[in-house]
Amino acid sequence: MKEGGVEGGFLLLEVMIALTILSTGLLTALYAFSASTVNTGVVQREQTAHMLARQHMEETLQDRLLSPTEDQGKFEPDHPAFSWARRVEVVQEFQGLRLMEIRVEVNWRGRGQTQSYALDTRVIRRKPTVAPGPSQ
Repeated sequence: MKEGGVEGGFLLLEVMIALTILSTGLLTALYAFSASTVNTGVVQREQTAHMLARQHMEETLQDRLLSPTEDQGKFEPDHPAFSWARRVEVVQEFQGLRLMEIRVEVNWRGRGQTQSYALDTRVIRRKPTVAPGPSQ
């Protein structure tokens, strides 16, 4: 025994403080890991939506006979959680040409609400010519 009757070592209070600091650090690390996992899922869904919107826009732009329309659908069977809406409208016509605006919007459920990603573009196309019908 040392002087004063106290042996060497840690007091219970010191051990409790050390455990509190250690557990706080551990909980902080677990929270950060959990938040990064959730954020990774959010980013993956946003990237998927971006890719699907670009793909659908490219398919729309390939249509040489593009005409005003509004339609919607789902990306099934590959991406059933995602849906799309497309709007094509004529903005202006001039000398046989049409300025057309195209909007593709991709929607999905995330964070307890509907999320969306949209692409907009404008293209110039020739105005379709109407073939003369048979004369009567």
